[in-house]
Amino acid sequence: MHLAFNLYWLWIFGTVLERIFGHSKTALLIVLFSVGSTSLDFALDRGGVGLSGAGYGLFGLLWVLSARDERFRDAIDQRTVKLFVGWFFLCIITTISGVYPVANVAHAAGAILGILTGYALTLPSHRLQLSAAIVAIFVFGIWGDTLGRPIVNLSTKVGYEEGKWGYDALIAGRNEEAVRWFHDAVKLRPKEPTYWFNLGIAYHRVGNLPTAMAAYRRAHELEPNNSDYAKAVEDSNSK
Repeated sequence: MHLAFNLYWLWIFGTVLERIFGHSKTALLIVLFSVGSTSLDFALDRGGVGLSGAGYGLFGLLWVLSARDERFRDAIDQRTVKLFVGWFFLCIITTISGVYPVANVAHAAGAILGILTGYALTLPSHRLQLSAAIVAIFVFGIWGDTLGRPIVNLSTKVGYEEGKWGYDALIAGRNEEAVRWFHDAVKLRPKEPTYWFNLGIAYHRVGNLPTAMAAYRRAHELEPNNSDYAKAVEDSNSK
């Protein structure tokens, strides 16, 4: 149902925009809303892949254009506005209740980017400021996806993905990659001894023994009864 909803409105909204703006500009708008919204969703929440952000971006854009640009007059009626607002809050409820998790940050970010783009296109006197705001949001999302995620992420399950990716890299022998993922994992979940222990293994494999020892000790401090952690500390001290 969610996929059908997204595809339907991408077709409806995209067709309206494409008739006026053409293929290339419409495609660029979809890329802007897709990348901008999903990057913010991953930065602030758990992230995912989908069309929700693009759909809400096109909705926000057309909502503004329908009121300010004669070419798009009546492109969106009040029933559609109520549908998208209602769907937005319904998705929040299903996510909070655990019935069906949805990328709510992507919905909100897409709508904001779409609205700002709409005003940038219809308010020439404020185009520079509005464009700067769009770029700032976009850059923040990319930064939050990479360097800033341990700082800005708000999800209660944050760190689990990094821990899994680090473990997969460790098993595959991609030790430097494992160091990066587990480094983020222990920032996000500093009281999880497994991540500290695996970080120690990863550092050990790349030859950084002092940092590996510190990670092993932290894992042992967090779970002193774990024999594997105790043995790793003892072996490290003996070396």
